Amino acid sequence: MPGPRQRLEVLEGKGRKHLTKAEKARRAAGEARPEVPRQIRAPGYLPDGDREAFTELGKKLRDCGLFTVLDGDALARYLLARRSWLEATMDVLEVQRGGAGEDGQRTVDLERLESASRIQDRFFKQCQRAAADLGLTVTSRCRLVLPEGAQMEENPLETLLRERMERA
Repeated sequence: MPGPRQRLEVLEGKGRKHLTKAEKARRAAGEARPEVPRQIRAPGYLPDGDREAFTELGKKLRDCGLFTVLDGDALARYLLARRSWLEATMDVLEVQRGGAGEDGQRTVDLERLESASRIQDRFFKQCQRAAADLGLTVTSRCRLVLPEGAQMEENPLETLLRERMERA
């Protein structure tokens, strides 16, 4: 089964596939190139507390070459899921603290804790999926194909080995 389609720059960078000029032109014409936004603006439905986070994260993603005009809603969904998860987490912590029972002992309502934990887990999964779509998780970044112009940091060991080979 073939892998996912890769951009022309990635194929050329790997050097494993040799395409004719006509194949390169046809492939380049078929690739989607969404516009990179000059200004990052949060959508109107986003709560005020998340607008600043939207702008900050949007700028970071744009600078990495991972944010286009099509990604605003995905980032907003991530921030909304994150906010819901944080609120659910605070609720779980409150239930875990418990309250004083009739005999003065600390008691925890296990049914309420189970319900709050399920809700927390649901929001965590939503947040995790949205983060993976944007490349905000470690594993999703490992699967990303770098866009043109993006530079990977060179491994110090590779640098040392390359310099050693050049001296020999």
